[in-house]
Amino acid sequence: MTDCRLIWTIAATQVVGWGTLFIPFALVLAPMEAEMGWSRSAIAGAFTLGLLVSGLAAVPAGRWVDRYGGRGPIAWGGLAGAVLLGCWAEVGSLTGLYAVWFALGVVHATA
Repeated sequence: MTDCRLIWTIAATQVVGWGTLFIPFALVLAPMEAEMGWSRSAIAGAFTLGLLVSGLAAVPAGRWVDRYGGRGPIAWGGLAGAVLLGCWAEVGSLTGLYAVWFALGVVHATA
């Protein structure tokens, strides 16, 4: 793969990753608040946890990529992210929401 093609492939995966894992949160915040009865700040706390975990998990994920390459983590992260988005749709408790966003933070560091 040429350098230019590699750069565009990485850029596309980042756009898809951010576009599916984090940006939709703003779209579902108010509907989740209305349907689940949780406060907006409690729901947003799960998102904040995901960002924090993503930042912390980026260091070991980066070391893994430096040592073994990025294909495995990117493939695993994309698959796990899709599964976790399905889990997010089925969350019935605030604790479950925080657990899903903790895992999404780890996944986002790899994908």
